[in-house]
Amino acid sequence: MAGKTLIEILKRYEPDERTSRLLLSAQDTVVRANKESKLLEIQARFPKIIDKRTLYRIEDEIREAYQLNVVRILPKYDSDLFSQSYLSEILIETERIGTVARGFFDDYEATLDGKEIKISIPMLQNGVDFMYDAKTPTVIENIIRAEFGASYHITIERGNTNNYFDPVEKRLNDIDQRIKSFTHAGSESAPVVENVDGETVVFTKTDTLYKNIDAIPRIDGDTVKIGISTFNIAEPEVAFGDAFDIKPVGIGQIKMPMDSATVVGNVFNFSSDTTRNSQDHYNIIFGIFDGYTSIDVVYLNAPEELNKKIEKLFKKGGTYAIRGRVKPGQGLPFMGYKSKEAPVSDFVIELDGAQKIKEIKRSDNAPHKRVELHLHTNMSTMDAIASAKDVIKTAKRMGHPAVAITDHGNVQAFPDAMLCSEDEGMKVIYGLEAYFVNDEKGGLGCVYEGAFTDEIIVFDIETTGLSVHNCGITEIGAVKIKNGEVIDKFNTFVNPERPIPEEVVNLTGITDEMVANAPKVKEALESFFAFTGNCLLIAHNASFDTGFIRHYATVSGLDFNNPYVDTVAISRFLNGELKNHKLDTLAEYFRLGNFNHHRACDDAEMLAHIYFAMCEKMKKFDLSTFPQLNREMTGNVDPLKLPSYHQIILVKNLVGLKNLYKLVSKSYLEYFRR
Repeated sequence: MAGKTLIEILKRYEPDERTSRLLLSAQDTVVRANKESKLLEIQARFPKIIDKRTLYRIEDEIREAYQLNVVRILPKYDSDLFSQSYLSEILIETERIGTVARGFFDDYEATLDGKEIKISIPMLQNGVDFMYDAKTPTVIENIIRAEFGASYHITIERGNTNNYFDPVEKRLNDIDQRIKSFTHAGSESAPVVENVDGETVVFTKTDTLYKNIDAIPRIDGDTVKIGISTFNIAEPEVAFGDAFDIKPVGIGQIKMPMDSATVVGNVFNFSSDTTRNSQDHYNIIFGIFDGYTSIDVVYLNAPEELNKKIEKLFKKGGTYAIRGRVKPGQGLPFMGYKSKEAPVSDFVIELDGAQKIKEIKRSDNAPHKRVELHLHTNMSTMDAIASAKDVIKTAKRMGHPAVAITDHGNVQAFPDAMLCSEDEGMKVIYGLEAYFVNDEKGGLGCVYEGAFTDEIIVFDIETTGLSVHNCGITEIGAVKIKNGEVIDKFNTFVNPERPIPEEVVNLTGITDEMVANAPKVKEALESFFAFTGNCLLIAHNASFDTGFIRHYATVSGLDFNNPYVDTVAISRFLNGELKNHKLDTLAEYFRLGNFNHHRACDDAEMLAHIYFAMCEKMKKFDLSTFPQLNREMTGNVDPLKLPSYHQIILVKNLVGLKNLYKLVSKSYLEYFRR
């Protein structure tokens, strides 16, 4: 592809004029593709800064054009283009690839002093520690290094908390404001105009929150499919007005007034209020959702008896074909805005007739029905919106013999679940998803009775990413220690049998070429296990390293039963004055000098010397064996500093139900926040 422009390389992609100019300006282009995982990476040098949202848009367009899973554009710029103003774009990328960064940088202050960047965030110290544990500063440093070829040192610190905000709460408020800005279905309200990269860009509001679905009804005999919903119109029952032929239009197709239109869907949000001029006449409004979008249905100035009839029909929902005149909704007194504020295209349907139809709901056709043992209701904030009643009725309709209710840390859905289970004759298994910390485990992954001076293996690994399910090992490094000395070393590259992402290459320095002829994971693990024998293993953030080792040992049919110790846990116990317990922080703390960080062989050797330094420190507390250390850590553990885990608890009988209520009460009254 040497000498070709990105436009020539991406022949199937048809960008707009502005995007074409950006792509044509790219130089030193390198394209890497993986057909198996449908991944495409484009590395290119650009003469001027391109904002991240523009790059993300181009990525999405290329991904759609080629039907890929992932497209990444990795820009490179001259180092003199970097400035403090570009830090906001760096943080957008950090939120994209970091594990905990999203929402934390909604409010921050940054200062640039030479090669030092200090970021102050108004949050509690635990939040700052959490970001260091997730290596967020390192992520930011690596992004700058990858894009500008420049090294900056990032420090994140606790800022002024007088006006402390909760990032999650702020994001919810932002979402609320965005929802309020949307108009009703079918609307193409006044566009939002913003300035992006010096150019005016027009954003229009969307009809639906669902992706890749059709607003146009697909009619097959007596079946109508719109968006995510399917309806049966074979035997309609007249509910209001006269019978009519059901020939529906999609609500998303309504773009102008119509003398008569028929829509189908599910009713929601019924309300009825007296008119301004009479206390015995009512203005009625309710929504109807057809599987793609929704619209308001209105009936004006209804007498009291008619209001009761309509309320009885529609208040509790149901599935209907609605016929009526489509008109602009502006000026209606109950629509929530004044006439001049209403967009012309915000339409409503004046109710003329309604026929009850049926919705064809999802079914479970498995010969042996499942019993769901982990399920949240709307009592689990941000995790579910279905009520216990809806869940139980759905499980019964699908033929499930029972269903469990396991909300996050509460039993608030139990009363409704009990009443519904009695009405429906459905078995409910009561439970919850609890949070717990193992405050008796100390710093040891499992029991080890030996001393600090035993023959021990200190090891580290490098990987292509953070998940064992789609990432591979690229390097294993280890040292064997005894009596405070390094007595042997082990190091091997590993062929991960997948491309190494660009950001990982920048972090570790390990390239695809370096691992191309290396042993594959089974052979590498066999060599590693021959080196370790049955020794105790020591690693920094050991659950990550041992997790990868255990996963690939299982895949390779190898046994992995070595006990292990996590030096992060030991450091938190021993060096409580430190703000974070990263490897380079500890190396600096114990004055052990520089090392080639993020290479397994060097990290393992540095960790061995950190371990020696911590052993010397523990001598002052008369600690020389791991059982002594475990008892000391267990007795002085701070649960707030331990990792939390989720645990599903299910009730067996009434005694268990009472005990579960006791657990919840104690958790809130005696063990608040663990």
